[in-house]
Amino acid sequence: MKRKCFTLIELIVVLVVTAIFALIATPLVMNIIRNSKENARKRSIDNYGKSIELAIASYLLDNGNFPTDVSQLNIEYSGSKVECGVEVINKDTTVYLDKCKVNNKLVDNYKYGIDKRTAVEVLLSKTNSIDITNYNDGNKGEMYTFEHETTEQTPALTDYRYIGNVPNNYVSFNNGETWRIIGVFDTDNGTGKYENRIKLIRDESLGNMIWNSSSENEWVESTIQEYLNDTYIINNESMYIIDNTKYYLGGIVSARTNGEQLYVTERGKNVYQSDRSLSWIGNVGLMYPSDYVYTYALDVDSTCFNNSINCTTNSGASPLAGWMYNNEYVWTWSIIPNSSDNYHVIAINRSGFVHEGSVGHSGCANFSYAIKPVLYLNSNVKIKQGDGSIDNPYVFEL
Repeated sequence: MKRKCFTLIELIVVLVVTAIFALIATPLVMNIIRNSKENARKRSIDNYGKSIELAIASYLLDNGNFPTDVSQLNIEYSGSKVECGVEVINKDTTVYLDKCKVNNKLVDNYKYGIDKRTAVEVLLSKTNSIDITNYNDGNKGEMYTFEHETTEQTPALTDYRYIGNVPNNYVSFNNGETWRIIGVFDTDNGTGKYENRIKLIRDESLGNMIWNSSSENEWVESTIQEYLNDTYIINNESMYIIDNTKYYLGGIVSARTNGEQLYVTERGKNVYQSDRSLSWIGNVGLMYPSDYVYTYALDVDSTCFNNSINCTTNSGASPLAGWMYNNEYVWTWSIIPNSSDNYHVIAINRSGFVHEGSVGHSGCANFSYAIKPVLYLNSNVKIKQGDGSIDNPYVFEL
């Protein structure tokens, strides 16, 4: 019987077919290998997370209290090396791990657990401590801590504020409008109960408006108060996360003072007439003069902070030093009246300093100046997305 052999053409065909199969199969095999490695890394993160949660339970049994961070735990874990940039212990003893590396390999877009912290807790976790007394000593992207003594209307309180020119405090709110976080404040919810709340201000003004058509500087009955709370439209989703807040209406005679004294005076009881309102409980208000001046604190611009009539925002050595300055170059209303008469209101003038409205009739309540709504969020809101940068603003939800 004659032996049959492959011809040269047949061999070439076999090689071509084999090469085609190799071209098809190789990417599939490589994907399988990559996916297997990626899944193995994810399992390592999961096992590491479970080990932390077991360590939390052990810590509670041994100490009778809750650990404040992962470094306090004796974690029994023997798998691949896992390092996580964000490690959060939730109040229910579960953990949240983010930005994890396994054997120095970053596992993109994979997290363990759920971050159950409120937005307030997240923001406060990144706040500069009270011992940071100079802007350049802290992280400019985060809040700074300020302690206040007792005033005529408030107990001693602590608040946390974004200062300087370029903080990461941007928020997308009310159908995509750009707002900014003034800070986190010990806030009276109107019943005498204080809780930490996030305070927002709209980044751009709503345009110019008369503070009060009657010319009287009584906020409770003012045209602007009624507009912001009865006419100005906040969509249902945004309204859902706003809460009633007590706004203070202590009058200011002279704005030629420092930020802390403005804070104390706003919460004082000096008003033009004894029947004038010392406070108001509602949803949408305007900024305090002290909110503006505190953006210059801790030597951001000590001249402005220590004498709010000498802010050099528009022409001095530190232009636009405070992020709240209205670069539309217009006067901007505050919520605080002048206590020396019936018709002037404190405003930020176009050059960027606080003006009591008692010279040359500027600041009369029936004048038309820019308005920037201010409001406080529910204390339980959470961060839905974002990091507070201008390109990735925070979005809040309940």
